[in-house]
Amino acid sequence: MSYGGPEDITTLVSVNSATPSVSIFNADALSFAPATYTVTLTASVVGHPTISASVTFEIETSEPCAAANNMRFVDPSNLQDVTLNFGDANSVTTWVDADIALAYNEPHSICGEISYSWTLSDGSPLDARVIEIDFATSTFTIKANDAAMIGTYLIEVRGWQGSQTAFAATKSFTVTVTSFCTIRTLTNPA
Repeated sequence: MSYGGPEDITTLVSVNSATPSVSIFNADALSFAPATYTVTLTASVVGHPTISASVTFEIETSEPCAAANNMRFVDPSNLQDVTLNFGDANSVTTWVDADIALAYNEPHSICGEISYSWTLSDGSPLDARVIEIDFATSTFTIKANDAAMIGTYLIEVRGWQGSQTAFAATKSFTVTVTSFCTIRTLTNPA
């Protein structure tokens, strides 16, 4: 067998001269760059190397997870803007993997599990005094019990499959904690 390309493809193509047979494996296909590989097999008669026959064929590998760039949030109705007044009860919301749609149907065993990251829109971590994420239960809790946290927070949720972080689906929403008290400026009468 000969191949003039830059990679060793013996894990992709195996020749067994005892049977004789040629096997093409898919198990290691993810380690090969998507491309077309031209392979030439030559068989010769033992003891007579000048008597031979060759066949050339192509193997095309593709990235089964490449369509991950078509990920999107389906119906993130639970990832909507929220406003709480200081002192309100915590708001607990659940999200599920089904909130992300995949434009392809590769199983998790090939492309990986769906993962999430939650940050502020500038990429900084969330402050647990305002929003807390529990990945074990797929819930997030919005809190309004710390007066120092009154303000508006733009939250960014990213979801991706496997190692395809560059193709993450992104959904942003705003959490606002307001003060129900009116602040008045007092002046000293002179």
